[in-house]
Amino acid sequence: THTHTVSAAIRACPPPLLLPPDIMAALEKLRHAFQIAGAFPQLAVGNEAAWASVEHMDKWLVIAVVSFLAHQLVWTVFNAGFGAMDYFKILQRYKLPRKNQPTRELVIQCLKEAFFNQYLFQPLALYFIMAPIFVACGISFTPKANWLTALWQIVVMTLINDALFYWVHRALHHPSLYARFHKQHHKFNAPTSICAEFATPVEAFVSSYIPLLVGVVLLRCDLWVWIVYLMLRIWETTETHSGYELPVSLWSTFWWQGGARQHDFHHTHNDGNFGGLATILWDRWCGTDKAYRNHLASMKEKQSQ
Repeated sequence: THTHTVSAAIRACPPPLLLPPDIMAALEKLRHAFQIAGAFPQLAVGNEAAWASVEHMDKWLVIAVVSFLAHQLVWTVFNAGFGAMDYFKILQRYKLPRKNQPTRELVIQCLKEAFFNQYLFQPLALYFIMAPIFVACGISFTPKANWLTALWQIVVMTLINDALFYWVHRALHHPSLYARFHKQHHKFNAPTSICAEFATPVEAFVSSYIPLLVGVVLLRCDLWVWIVYLMLRIWETTETHSGYELPVSLWSTFWWQGGARQHDFHHTHNDGNFGGLATILWDRWCGTDKAYRNHLASMKEKQSQ
């Protein structure tokens, strides 16, 4: 009798909650995404144990998550820093001269687009477009490169990016293309850091994504090297759009680097200086920095009077 009672009680209990397989798979991916995020600091410096811990996961997911985090970390920190400098009037002696400031409406429009692009479009593009390309090209998850190898690969990828960016950017200033694809970016004729990625989808694809990724695909660098390279590129473009010429900067240490002043002139005068933000070499070789050099000479002459 007791056995029959227990059996009846078991049959009366509701069955365990079984979610559809698709939802279970999605929850598993979400759990993995949080695990990848937790290991990100170690992944970003090429820690072998950290990379071994994510090797069994969906490769597209790993690539998308680490790329998203690398971008967001640098973009948020530097924009918050430069925004605080503007708002609280900190280090204003390093602020480049301005005839006007971007309007409140333009800043809000830029931030809205940034939110949409970075939290909706970007994750999808990373997962469904960039990650499959990296996997197909054999980008290594297992750290093979030491820091010396990573350094020369980053230098080469930067030079490739600079060359491609110069010619694509210069082409976008052609009258037949400018209004349609590039004018949006130049709404900020006095640039601030948040406008670094304020661009039409076509411009973002041809002048940012392609130049950025070509070197990575050609060199087939380790995924951790890609993370470091991406973080440096976001730092570079954010600072060079910031409107601040800082006394110490990785991007204006040598004469052949452009830095914020060089690209600021491109926005304030819209005349030449098409080059990649890391170097001025292509502008110098092609003579498209003539107006900028005349401007610097004029400023120097006025200061000497």
